[in-house]
Amino acid sequence: PTMPELARDEQQNSASAHAAEATDGKPRLRWSSHTTFLLASIGSAIGFGNVWRFPMMAYSYGGGAFMLPYLIALFFAAIPMVVLEFALGQRLQRGHVALVAHIAPRWEGLGWATVVGTFLSAQYYQTLLAYCLVYLVNAFRDPQPWAVEEAARSLSESSSSLDGAEASSGL
Repeated sequence: PTMPELARDEQQNSASAHAAEATDGKPRLRWSSHTTFLLASIGSAIGFGNVWRFPMMAYSYGGGAFMLPYLIALFFAAIPMVVLEFALGQRLQRGHVALVAHIAPRWEGLGWATVVGTFLSAQYYQTLLAYCLVYLVNAFRDPQPWAVEEAARSLSESSSSLDGAEASSGL
């Protein structure tokens, strides 16, 4: 083979490493590396609930006693479901709706329900991130809005306790 043919073959091989044939004949994109896929998977699995809600719930309801049901649910429900979803996606090379429709055509609505659920979850996360951004920006203001409100609240509480003390003393 000549040099241009080798270059063309190399380009085709690298393109096939990043694209697979989809069901409609168009090339389907793939992850550029295993690390990228791993980081995207971890990012989608670890949400606000694991970072904010779980420590609060563990503290509120007894710490270690809450950890046992969490770990049971993690190892017997969550991890097997994620592995199943990854395996089906890897094997069938389809999106979620097409994957569910391929397995059971009558359940295509379930695939669409997960798409809608994911969209609504994204809206919820965007709201939480907006609150985080607002607090981050306001953290650099002087005076900080929550410090001024707290000072005014403590001042009104102290004045109301003084009014109550004067009324009880008969002044």
